[in-house]
Amino acid sequence: KTSPVYIKVKQGNTLVDITNVTHISGGDDNCLIRTADGRLYGIGPWNGNTQTAVTVATPVVKEEDGEPLTDIRMSAAGDVCGFAVTGDGFVWSWGNGGWGGSTGVAQVGANHPQARKVSSGEYQAYSKEEYLTDVKEVIGGRGHGAAVTKEGYLVYWGGNEADGNGGVAPVDEATAKKWASGAQGVKPVLARYCDASGKPGEIVKNAVSISRGDNFDFMMNDEDKYYVWGLNGLGQCGVGTTVSKYTCLVELKTIPCDI
Repeated sequence: KTSPVYIKVKQGNTLVDITNVTHISGGDDNCLIRTADGRLYGIGPWNGNTQTAVTVATPVVKEEDGEPLTDIRMSAAGDVCGFAVTGDGFVWSWGNGGWGGSTGVAQVGANHPQARKVSSGEYQAYSKEEYLTDVKEVIGGRGHGAAVTKEGYLVYWGGNEADGNGGVAPVDEATAKKWASGAQGVKPVLARYCDASGKPGEIVKNAVSISRGDNFDFMMNDEDKYYVWGLNGLGQCGVGTTVSKYTCLVELKTIPCDI
């Protein structure tokens, strides 16, 4: 189409314009639409409802009972997956589990077209919960997801192959192998700042906000400092080097602005 058209949603046997939209996000193979009543709809093959490409908005549903996911406070689309945070602080995911487990639930490469709660992984030591909770922000990258908890922890799951093509886990290799791409099912890891030698050191405990790149991501902490991690062979992280990748959070020191 060369001009905009209204996105439709099915009501009974009729297609009507979807209204009261408060947020949209687009991935590579999906688009998510959130409405004012806290519901979420998807378009494309990873729509949160069925593993079939759809051209009208369809409700994201829970795998456990097939009911629509409700009370959604935040949503984000990865390239082949989607995420939502509900009012109780839990994170839900669906989609293609490729790139080292982009959904944070299924084993590497396994798909689940409907919404499941994301595992808590390393964060369980702090939350004492089986599933990732107390989350205030979530993002979806090329083959990974990340979230900030209410306490300020930054958690990451998904892409961690040798070339980092779907994303880079911001932790040491042993931790990434155990959690981010473990055979028991992919689970979130706690991100770490780079130490003086440039290796993963202290756990991030003061994150405020995050945003996605394709294979790299950004974070701001409670000191109004900006950090980045991920692939950097082309200098895309913006830290003045062409180090191939950063497996921890390195500070961006040249942003001339205050928040």
